[in-house]
Amino acid sequence: MKHLKASFLLAAAGASIHVHGAGGGNYSSAHAVSADGAVVVGEAGNDSNEYRAFRWTRGVMTDLGTLGGYYSYPSAVSADGAVVVGYAYNASNQQRAFHWTRGVMTDLGTLGGSISYADAVSSNGAVVVGRASNDSNEYRAFRWTGGVMTDLGTLGGNYSDANAVSADGAVVVGQSYKADNEGRAFRWTGGVMTDLGTLGGNRSCALAVSANGAVVVGSASNASDESHAFRWAGGVMTDLGTLLGGTYSESKAVSANGAVVVGFAKNASDQDRAFRWASGVMTDLGTFGGNESSALAVSADGAVVVGAAYNASNKVRAFRWKDGVMTDLGTLGGNESYALAVSADGAVVVGAACNASNESRAFIYTNRGMLDVQDWLSSVGGVHSTLSTGLELSRTFMEGAHHRPLAELGRGRSYWATGDIAGSSRSRDLITRSGEAGATFEPWTNVLIGIGAGYGVQDQKLGNGGSASTYGQYLVGEVDFIRPNGGIFSVLVSAGDWRANMDRGYVTGGGVDYSHGVTDLQSTSVRLRYDTAVLAKASGAEIKAYLSGSLSKAQSDAYSETGGSYAGNFGELEQTAKEGRLGVAATRSFTEKLRGRLSVEWIRRFDSDQAVLTATDITSTLDLSPPGAPVVRDQARFGFDLDYLMDAKTTASFTIHASGVGESPDVSGAISLRRAF
Repeated sequence: MKHLKASFLLAAAGASIHVHGAGGGNYSSAHAVSADGAVVVGEAGNDSNEYRAFRWTRGVMTDLGTLGGYYSYPSAVSADGAVVVGYAYNASNQQRAFHWTRGVMTDLGTLGGSISYADAVSSNGAVVVGRASNDSNEYRAFRWTGGVMTDLGTLGGNYSDANAVSADGAVVVGQSYKADNEGRAFRWTGGVMTDLGTLGGNRSCALAVSANGAVVVGSASNASDESHAFRWAGGVMTDLGTLLGGTYSESKAVSANGAVVVGFAKNASDQDRAFRWASGVMTDLGTFGGNESSALAVSADGAVVVGAAYNASNKVRAFRWKDGVMTDLGTLGGNESYALAVSADGAVVVGAACNASNESRAFIYTNRGMLDVQDWLSSVGGVHSTLSTGLELSRTFMEGAHHRPLAELGRGRSYWATGDIAGSSRSRDLITRSGEAGATFEPWTNVLIGIGAGYGVQDQKLGNGGSASTYGQYLVGEVDFIRPNGGIFSVLVSAGDWRANMDRGYVTGGGVDYSHGVTDLQSTSVRLRYDTAVLAKASGAEIKAYLSGSLSKAQSDAYSETGGSYAGNFGELEQTAKEGRLGVAATRSFTEKLRGRLSVEWIRRFDSDQAVLTATDITSTLDLSPPGAPVVRDQARFGFDLDYLMDAKTTASFTIHASGVGESPDVSGAISLRRAF
């Protein structure tokens, strides 16, 4: 976005907007939107500073990939949002037109050369138009449908380019060279390319076409060699003029019925101004106090116009014009923005805007403000979801104070009290605490049963200054079967009932906004574990191994947020985590009262992704469902325990664990007190 002004001027001059220099995952721009506003396509930088076409819908930005190279660029999207077209690099570093649908990017090929570009797509996505090189390395307009790319020919010269296509794909418009090497606007239908003429000069170019193909707009030179916007219909090319004595104008878009044309025109001061032409009258849409503006897209009925205009501080801002009023759509915390496309009904606008770090971000704008499309759900999805953190609540005490069988600490009747604390900062920023009390008894020989109850609290920092707090109570039970050789087979079960309070922050054009939500969660867990008898002795330490498998399930209720400009409705969630652990522990007595234990274990997750979060923006058409973030499958954890015999009946235990990057907490600790009775 550092070069936004230059990009805006390029757009005003008819070139495609293509901003470099803001990669590393920090740049994105939205180029087109489906008819209903639910699907947005654009370009975004990834972590390798490569630019990729994306398709955004239901809160998810999907990388459309490439054709084997490193870059892709989307040009257009079908009316229903299912098909995206553009160009992508292949493994030979050649640009190729692509057609993307249902996760598959198809190379549309060429006309015998090595390069092609797709510029537009029909309403149903079946017809794609653009330009491709032939075996003489000449670019020709093409029409692709049914897997076949057709050369639309020229008007006698060597070059042609298709810029737009009618809704049904039957009419194609663009520019073609004649034998005298002059470029002319053309209209192609039924296999025939027609020269649309000029306004008295030598050049013309068609840039857009009405839905039925009957009206074509673009620019053409007049007898004074001035380029003016034109509207062609019924075989007649009409000069749309300029503004107040200017010398230049250009049509950029046309309404579905062809009655309204938008673009930009020079005024008497040689300044570019956005215009809307209807019923023979060209209207200057104005600016925000600056000198220049440009209209880049129009709604189906022609009532809404979008583009960019300079303000009094010489900053370019996205605008939406309706009923004579030009509205500044704002930014995402930075200084500049521009709008590139609008939904058929004019309700949804997309483009790019600066955030507070002066990075370009794709935005979607509805009547309530500008929203960063990558940010709306990031604070409550993936590892930040209520389910993901709810599972960590259960894991804290199950693999904290209960990280080894109760029978390993003593047999017979006793009661215990314990406190756990765990913290994570690498994948998410949260602190979990729990405290519990319970009792053990031995109803049969070599069978120990423990039952306890506890209370847990978890605090999490979310993005954009948001926060979440989860709290509630749980029950835990354990049965240990002690084998004659000293091995222990144990079954641990737990059930928790929690409440989560969330203040979710997200970036809008007005700054950071917050919405509040409350939901209930339930968790259940089962762990089966076997600890071997002493396998070996070394340096006074007894070495044992253990193997465990656990199944943890978390569920959250549906809830609706309150407050904020984009409060959401969130559906029910459910996630089951399947986990296995293999470990080795070495225990050594330092004195008659003090014993230490070192352990190392490998943790393996057998489930694949975090739960899918579904949401609907309460007061707009945004329907969101970002996929769950992938879990970290493998993780190492190291532990150290100290058991201190305070008297003949009382034992105090101190535990600390440290883990590698993964699903278990980064660091955790526990203090336990057990007393026989």
